[in-house]
Amino acid sequence: MKWRIFLVTFFLLLGPSVSLASSCTASGYTVVYVNGIFTSQEDALVDAQRLQDKIGYNYNNQRLTVRLGYNPSHLGGAGDLLQSIAQAFGSPISNYDLETILTQVHSQVTTRKILLLGHSQGTFYTNEMYNYLVDHGVPKKSIAVYNVATPESFVSGGGGYLTSTNDKVINDVRDKEVNGNLQVYVNSYYVHTSNVVNSALRANITLPKEPDWDENTNAGHAFG
Repeated sequence: MKWRIFLVTFFLLLGPSVSLASSCTASGYTVVYVNGIFTSQEDALVDAQRLQDKIGYNYNNQRLTVRLGYNPSHLGGAGDLLQSIAQAFGSPISNYDLETILTQVHSQVTTRKILLLGHSQGTFYTNEMYNYLVDHGVPKKSIAVYNVATPESFVSGGGGYLTSTNDKVINDVRDKEVNGNLQVYVNSYYVHTSNVVNSALRANITLPKEPDWDENTNAGHAFG
């Protein structure tokens, strides 16, 4: 009952058009997958299905369901880059995408046990989703975060992550963040600011290189 009261309060904060799912059961698990930038909704759905097939449909003899919290690209991806930069500084440009993602999945999440799984820019949103939900009364024991190929400097709730040493995108982000803390570079990702950027978490796994790794600037980063 407390869980439902917490969720009712949370979704009312998003607006009158948002309603609560018909039930939140103690049995079952839900994984909410949030994709990264430059990912079409079709590709994100494919990744979510791959994830479901990989981890299976049951855990602890209970139903396990993967849901997509789609993170849309803006302005051909340029808007996402700007948003990611702002998020790296800890100051999101707006909460529009976060609220959109939450609105998408709220009617699909009917379990009390939730894992937020983010990829790339999506890891900013899973961290923010966790913090927002916990701040508004959702029990910490009911929700967790796991991030993949993350440009973030932390995982909310002390969750785990995987980033490959062969991830060219995150390696590039980390290098620019480290250099950006020393001086403002021409054509860097960052606009003038007095803030210091926290560098992305260090790689903690080495995944095999793709056949086109040498010539692909985004090699090692794709979720699939």
